[in-house]
Order: sequence, then C-alpha cells, then structure tokens
Amino acid sequence: MSIGERLKEARLKKQMTQDQLGQALGGLTGPTISAIENGTAKTFRDPDLVLEAAKILAVSPIWLQFGLGDAELISETIPLIDWEDVLKLPVKPSQIKRRVGTTLAVSPKSFALKVNGNSMVAQSGDEVSFREGMIVIVDPEITPKPNSFVVASNNKETVLRKFVHEGAKKYLQPLNRLFQQEIVSNKTKVHGVVRVILQEEFD
Repeated sequence: MSIGERLKEARLKKQMTQDQLGQALGGLTGPTISAIENGTAKTFRDPDLVLEAAKILAVSPIWLQFGLGDAELISETIPLIDWEDVLKLPVKPSQIKRRVGTTLAVSPKSFALKVNGNSMVAQSGDEVSFREGMIVIVDPEITPKPNSFVVASNNKETVLRKFVHEGAKKYLQPLNRLFQQEIVSNKTKVHGVVRVILQEEFD
C-alpha cells in the first residue's frame, strides 16, 4: 500500500472529504489531495505535512509515512531518558527526565531519546530524517530488521543509526554522508528499534 492509499484509507475512516482534509492541511485543494492519494503529486514528501495529516486523521505518523506498525492510535506515555542512561537499562525512575505521549502500541520496556547532532539528517528529501530536537521512541523488545533504525552502542558511544545488511556483514549507517558507517561486531550492543518519531520539541 502506498502513502497515498494509506492517506485515503485514513481520510475515509475519518469521514472527511478531500476538500476538508486539504483545508485542514493549510489550504490545499481537493484536487491536490486527490493527486496525492493517486500517487501523481509529490507534495506529500514533506515529513512535516505527513505528521500534520496523521494528527488530523488520528493515525500513527510512522504508519502513514512508511507503512510500519499499526494505523490504530493507542495512548501510551514513554519515559524520556538521557543517551548515557541507555547503557543502564532498564529505565529507573531517577533517570526519567519526563514522559512523552505516543499513540502507537509499544512494549512496557520502551524508552524515548532526544536526537542530538546531525548524523541522521538525510541528504535526500525522499528519505526519513532525524533532525536535532526530535524525539524517538525505542522498543528494546523488537528484533532489528534490515533498514530499520536502531539505537546501538559500540566502544565509543551510543548512537542512532540505520541497521544495514550487505551480504554477510551488518553495518550501523548514518544518513548524513559526512559520518562514517560502522561494522556491527560482537562488541556492538543494539538496545532497540525506533518505532515512533515525534517533533514535539519544535514548539
């Protein structure tokens, strides 16, 4: 199912017309929404627009944009911790900075982190991008699959990376080409898979 098809499914479930959704998204026209749903418009590549549409339609933004997880919204609150506390999991009450909400079902051991730096800012506008200040919710009970996004530790630090398979080798790959990818070794510890991306920190 394409992103346009998911948008149409969510819009119809919400009982909104194309004109109504377009107006709610800042004045887009009904024909523009129709073109997005049919896959003939590129307007919907803007991740901010996707997040706004998910909010309006009450669906998971990661489902709407990438088709991952469930569309259904389930209220959860997840502990936000510091990056250095990832090495001390499971989360202890003293480590919780605050709690963040999500509408995607995640395991009770999930935790949230605030993105630092620009190593996961993609060069291409077609790719998902993790800008500084975003919040990611990480589920440690999910096994990483090729091309999933993970939080992992190596000899130096704990990082957010894309989990890449190339033949028999596995890599932790940054989206920013100015940073080097790292080989997954027996010293690498994957702490969990990113399930949710939030932009709440841009208020």
